[in-house]
Amino acid sequence: MNRNTTPLLISLLACLLAGCANMPTFFGSYRELTEVHKLSPGVWRSNGYGWLIDISDNKQQAIQVYNITQDFCIPVQKDQESPLDYVDQFRRINDNDHLAISSRSEPYEIEFHRVAYLPKRCTTIAGNDILENYDAFVQFFAEHYAFFDLYGVDWQTVTTVARQSLTNQSHEGALVETFIGLLSQLKDGHVSISAVIDGDAGRFMANPGRTNTAIEEKLGNHDNPMAVFGKQYLKVGIDQTILKNQGIDILNERIKFGLTTDDIGYMAVMAEGGYTQLKDPSFIDELTALNLGMERVIDYFKTHEVKAVIIDLSVNHGGYDFLSRAIASRFASAPTIAYSKSADDAQNSFLSPVQNLKVFAGETRFTGPVYVLTSDFTVSAGEILTLCLRALPNVTHVGEATRGALSDVLTKYLPNGWEITLSNEIYADHKSILWEGKGIEPEITIDVFNPDNPLEGHLQAVQELTRIISQQITQR
Repeated sequence: MNRNTTPLLISLLACLLAGCANMPTFFGSYRELTEVHKLSPGVWRSNGYGWLIDISDNKQQAIQVYNITQDFCIPVQKDQESPLDYVDQFRRINDNDHLAISSRSEPYEIEFHRVAYLPKRCTTIAGNDILENYDAFVQFFAEHYAFFDLYGVDWQTVTTVARQSLTNQSHEGALVETFIGLLSQLKDGHVSISAVIDGDAGRFMANPGRTNTAIEEKLGNHDNPMAVFGKQYLKVGIDQTILKNQGIDILNERIKFGLTTDDIGYMAVMAEGGYTQLKDPSFIDELTALNLGMERVIDYFKTHEVKAVIIDLSVNHGGYDFLSRAIASRFASAPTIAYSKSADDAQNSFLSPVQNLKVFAGETRFTGPVYVLTSDFTVSAGEILTLCLRALPNVTHVGEATRGALSDVLTKYLPNGWEITLSNEIYADHKSILWEGKGIEPEITIDVFNPDNPLEGHLQAVQELTRIISQQITQR
């Protein structure tokens, strides 16, 4: 999660994966987040990310979270996304004035430091007029967005000009159109705005991807273009043709697997999450379900004595990084640093500025040749899974470049309740390469989706990859 990337990237990449000298030490054992009331009451501000949390010493009183900028402090409502939805543990670092908060499933830590009191702007009701909502929008991006330089956008200039077209008498429609005009300049798959105007809800994504756009344009005469695409991709392409009606669906139909030939295994992963039918599954529920499912997959490949495996991520909508690492662990022979992650908007951290994430070797695993297939429809945690797999020596990356939206989604809310999302983190692969914006480029290029007819291409790509693998098996 970042803002101006250039100065920070120089220092980040200098120490990435090599271990930084003279980094500050830290200590403190993890405690359940439910204990934070009695151990660390007070007001805490995140280092980066733009969060403020007010912790009462009364366990019965909920922690109040705020989205904060230089001029705004907007309380997160009960029905809105909160950073506390994704964490369950904390520890003190260096002294009683710093906390590191994380999840048992996701070791990446976010630092909070104690502040003396709740700022006055947090205790007053924020204005809800057009210009105040505009200014809050501008500040959220100005303080936290990472990639203005990458997309060549002078945020201060373009937003100053755009503000001149608005007044407090402007309609909300004019405001959202202004937002869309600004966000359209950021070709970022994790940048969006969701708004409700006159009772009608809508969402704009700055970069839905080439294939997604082609589906909407080329299949627009259908009531549900994505359903038409999905039927071709899943039913006709994967089920009937690639797996010859012998494939197996698991994990709430997020993963399909089987054989493309007698000795080549195939696994399509559509998402990193949503693996259970529980109404509100925990991270542990998701991980438990995935581990059981992956046991079935690897046992199947071993039973059929496959000599290579295709992992098809060509349509992957993302999800959670820890599930990406868990999937990759089933193809790893040893613990491997897969990628690094850092918050570009964090400053003077007690934590290491770059945190490395590893793939560990799973108990049941396939360590023969693996080929991962991607496209521009591979996004977010699907791209993290791609990074994890590419770090393994037995993996070859094939297909098209991924979407290039690797940073976690940082969600903020304007005073009127509209939701915006942005990217404020830097991910780098095991070789210190940054792929944000351009997408992770494959080692072997194969066209996956035809932009003139998105119903074509994928099946032919898998068949071509199968031919390449069969040829390599024969030559061994």
